[in-house]
Amino acid sequence: MPSDPMIRDLYASPAVYDLVTGPWANKEEEVRCGRLRADFDRFVTGRVIPAALNDPDSKQRDAYLCRLIPAENEVWEIRSRAPRPGIRVFGRFADTDCFVALNWGLRKNLGGRDSREFKQEVRNCLAAWRKAFPSHDAFKGETIDEYVSEKSLPV
Repeated sequence: MPSDPMIRDLYASPAVYDLVTGPWANKEEEVRCGRLRADFDRFVTGRVIPAALNDPDSKQRDAYLCRLIPAENEVWEIRSRAPRPGIRVFGRFADTDCFVALNWGLRKNLGGRDSREFKQEVRNCLAAWRKAFPSHDAFKGETIDEYVSEKSLPV
C-alpha cells in the first residue's frame, strides 16, 4: 500500500509499541491508541510540529512536543490530547529527527508537572534510556530546529 514517506525516525520501547499496536481491552481503548499512532505518524511523515524548547508551562495549548524542565535532562513529551483521556509519551532525542519513545502515562493520572507521579515518569524515562543506551547520552541542541530539522514551529 502506498504511504507517506518517512522523514523523521521514531523508535518505541516495547511498552510504547504495545500501546499503539494492541491488543486493546475494548473499542474505546483501540480508538484512543489509534489516535496516538496517528500522532506518531505526524512526526515521522514530516508534518508541522509545534514544539516548546523552553519553559513548557508557558507553551501554547497546541504544542505537540515539549522539552521538560530541567532542560539538561533532555526529557521530552509528545502530547496526544484527543480523544480524552490524553496520553503523554516520554522520550529523548538520539539525534536530529530521531526520537526514542520510552514510556507513557495517561495525563489524568500524572498530576501537575511537580507531582510525584509526573516526576516518576521522567525518572522512568531517564532509567529506560540508561538501560537501552548505557554509553550514549541523549542529543542536545540549542534551537528547536536542531531537534526537528524541518517544519518545526516554536511555541
